[in-house]
Amino acid sequence: MYSLWTFCDHGYAIHGFTADNVSKEYDAYFEAQIEHPRHGNYIRSYVPAGSSRSSTLHTNSTSVPELTLDLEITWLEADNGNDLVRRFEMQAPAISCPDDNTYPAQSVYFLPPGASDPNEAQSPEELNDMPFWRIEGPTRYETAEDNAYNTFPDGAQTILIANGDVAADQLSGAPLGRALRAPILLQPSSYENELHPSIVRAVENLGARQVVILGGNAAVSRGTQDLLERSGLRVARIAGTTRYETAVSIAWELISASGAFASGVSLADGGNFTDAITAAGASDEDPLLLTYGAESNQLPAEVLEFLQHFESTIENVRAVGRAAANVSEQAATAAIAESEVIVRARPFETSIATAQANLAENGGMVQRILVASADEFPDALSAGVSVDSTSGDILIVASDSDMDNMQALIDFLKLYGNPDAQVVAVGGTSAVSDALATAIADNVAASAPSS
Repeated sequence: MYSLWTFCDHGYAIHGFTADNVSKEYDAYFEAQIEHPRHGNYIRSYVPAGSSRSSTLHTNSTSVPELTLDLEITWLEADNGNDLVRRFEMQAPAISCPDDNTYPAQSVYFLPPGASDPNEAQSPEELNDMPFWRIEGPTRYETAEDNAYNTFPDGAQTILIANGDVAADQLSGAPLGRALRAPILLQPSSYENELHPSIVRAVENLGARQVVILGGNAAVSRGTQDLLERSGLRVARIAGTTRYETAVSIAWELISASGAFASGVSLADGGNFTDAITAAGASDEDPLLLTYGAESNQLPAEVLEFLQHFESTIENVRAVGRAAANVSEQAATAAIAESEVIVRARPFETSIATAQANLAENGGMVQRILVASADEFPDALSAGVSVDSTSGDILIVASDSDMDNMQALIDFLKLYGNPDAQVVAVGGTSAVSDALATAIADNVAASAPSS
């Protein structure tokens, strides 16, 4: 079953979607194309067998006309080892805001693969009542792809490609992705002369014309670059001899993309992906520069030179994590800027403290919480591009062990909580368990900021 409904939120029209894979055996992709007189939107969701996925799409409009939704469902390997594809059409009624009502579309009911008539109506199964929704694929590569579709439903002219196995050159990529409106997709190290299928699909589905590779040939092979170029894409590569130099090169590209140098930079440990991804997810379009580990009290020479070069424009240096804190004074002195240090005992607490610093600066309440694994980097990397910190988005990295002590989240929600905030788990249940995402969502639902 696939449901579409429209409703109003703070005066703007919203589309809600729920994909329910009633097959107990076969995973499926649900691809929905909305036909709109001014623009179309594309939503692609990977839904494991017997589960549901929900999402929302903000229209940035106070009203929407009647909509047609073309739905394609692909059950993976369900037809004697081949994919089974079926197509449907749905209608959604018009809505003008403000309006407190919810208007559901005509839902599609279908039988699992193998049924003779996919349109035979069945009583709809109870939808997944989890208090969050999930972006995921069968692997980290499809998760990055799915996140790209959810973040850029109107498509993306540019995509970033990074190594999907080792956290290094790509750690500073999220701010550049936000500036270019470009998702981060992942290429395995073992794919030296072929593109991962998730990249091939995303290039076509997003309508990409340009690719920016993050890292040198050891990160993303020259063979990968050749394949992309032969497919007709414009390809650029941002690389340095070390991850620290690559981060500086990404910062320079970010300046070029944004048209002006931002007033702040973030620093994080280049060998600790949780600190780096937390900082990148909260930096808006400010560059993220990488430091050595916590045992060092010196900045990399390339980073020091960059800060000195922009001493007249940098106003604030944010150091996230212990390693960055060790060199925060050196960085602030080099840039002739104020320093801000965020250090906590656990990555979970550090990510919340970083989010709190953003909301204190930007004002407002939390609107959306993206939850990614604190144990593996790829899902959090792709999620970082999705964070709009100026609109109340935050990125939290967490592990199941954090369920034993959520006081940092509770204290944060006392200041900036919003019981209607969306909670989005990025990655499968092995990355962010249902129990962990539910615990976070339950605290959000119970939150009410102190007056």
